[in-house]
Amino acid sequence: MGKQGFVRREASPKEVLEHCLRLAQEVAPPTPKGKRGRPWRHDYARKAFS
Repeated sequence: MGKQGFVRREASPKEVLEHCLRLAQEVAPPTPKGKRGRPWRHDYARKAFS
């Protein structure tokens, strides 16, 4: 007979993703705060009359 008392279960997809996210946050460099560069520019008026 095998060992009794401890039943191993498979991790749910949600648990796997949460673990991966936690590991990625530990390894990844911190992201810079604030805005950099020029804001996006959309010329809707130019496209509307083309």
